[in-house]
Amino acid sequence: MDENRIFEKLDKIADHMAKIDKIEEHVSKQENNLTRLTVTVEEHVKRSNLQEENNKILRAEFELIKQQVNSMTGIYKFLGYLLIPLAALILGIVEFFKK
Repeated sequence: MDENRIFEKLDKIADHMAKIDKIEEHVSKQENNLTRLTVTVEEHVKRSNLQEENNKILRAEFELIKQQVNSMTGIYKFLGYLLIPLAALILGIVEFFKK
C-alpha cells in the first residue's frame, strides 16, 4: 500500500473516532436525562400515592357528612309530619274557643 492510501484510511478512522465520540457524548446526555426523568417519575408516583390516600380520607369524611345530612333531613321530615297534625289540632282548638 502506498502512503496516501494509508493516510486516507487513517483519516477515515479519525473521522469514525470523532463520530463515535459524538455518539458517546449523546449517549451520556441521554443517560443523564434518563436519570433525571427517573427521579421525576419516582417523585410523581409518591405524590400520586399521597393524593390517593388523601382522597380516601376525604371520601370517608364526605360519607360522614352525607350521613349527618340524611339524618337531619329525616328529623326535619319527621317534625314536619308531626307538626302538620299538631297545627291542625291547635287551630281546631282555637276555633273551638272562638265560638
